[in-house]
Amino acid sequence: MYYPISCTRCGHDLASTPGPVTAQPNDWEELNCTECGEFHATLGAWEEQQTPDRLRFLNKSRILMMAMRREHDALIGQQHTKGERVA
Repeated sequence: MYYPISCTRCGHDLASTPGPVTAQPNDWEELNCTECGEFHATLGAWEEQQTPDRLRFLNKSRILMMAMRREHDALIGQQHTKGERVA
């Protein structure tokens, strides 16, 4: 089975396990570049890199909402000091 990678040695984009293909590959099996043979990662580490990091996305969303709230509060504060009507 082939796995998409970005080889740091030759720039090739495919890796495979060096041993025979099994129905249930193990997490510790090595992924090597199909072009130059450079070790890329273990199968378990490669799979972790491919899954989305939901916590990271939630934190980015939270940071954005907090920044938007600060901008909104600053705008309201400016309107109060100018004596403008606040909606």
